[in-house]
Amino acid sequence: MTIRDAGWIMFFAENHQEAVDQHIIAYKVAEKLNLPVMVNIDGFVLTHTYEPVIIPDRKQIKKYLPDYKPKAGQFLDPANPVTMGAFATPAHYMEIRQDLQDDLISSIKVINEEYKKYQKVINPPASPSEAGRATSDIRHLTSENGLIEYYGPKNPKTILVAMGSVIGTIKEVVDELSPPPLNLPLTKGEKKRGSVGVLKIKTYRPFPAEEILKIIKPAKYVAVLDKSISLGQIGPLAADIKAASQGKIKGKIQSFVVGLGGRDVTKEMIKKIIEELKKNNNETKFVGK
Repeated sequence: MTIRDAGWIMFFAENHQEAVDQHIIAYKVAEKLNLPVMVNIDGFVLTHTYEPVIIPDRKQIKKYLPDYKPKAGQFLDPANPVTMGAFATPAHYMEIRQDLQDDLISSIKVINEEYKKYQKVINPPASPSEAGRATSDIRHLTSENGLIEYYGPKNPKTILVAMGSVIGTIKEVVDELSPPPLNLPLTKGEKKRGSVGVLKIKTYRPFPAEEILKIIKPAKYVAVLDKSISLGQIGPLAADIKAASQGKIKGKIQSFVVGLGGRDVTKEMIKKIIEELKKNNNETKFVGK
């Protein structure tokens, strides 16, 4: 998060399977656009734990990601040494940064295209949290989208927005609050319980503002959970969403900071955040217990 303005494309993985898939896609996107791509994996929660994953075999990967052949000038050649010194003069620096900005914005289309191609070639399995939900009232916006994923009822009153491994915990809370109806009519109490959804940001840079607004616009409450803090401001993801939403949505957006330093984020903390949203308070809240 500290280098979010460095000009890199940034993916965030929810679980081990998504980390495997995003690494393969990252190589393809980087090679296609000549831009750096980083895959972010939560420290300890994912890096020091393990779970079953399906790793595509070499034949599958080669079909999606053929051998890369860089052009002359794109790699160091000992037979033709060069010196790399100053980045740019004031006369050229601004134009270079504008070109990078334009390239990052336009990369949204490529990311989605490559996600679709990957799904067709590799066809990764659904995560355990997604299995068995096809016949319920839960909808997913993942099959043709490499930027975001929505998980929850169709018309949520409250939406929690986050990135990374905390999404798994939030999904468990959503499942508790929004049980599948099994084709039975919902009672008044069940309708009230089933009003919480979660929006996962899979691509943080470039920032998918348009896609995010489509999901959160109908909601009355939006809680943004950051596992980081822009000191002296609010959570970085919350700041981006508030900026993109200004004048475009009527719902309340509040910043919550959780899990700093690898601290565990529990279901009780998520439920506490949902209750805090209903209070008339817009201050950034640190939720640690």
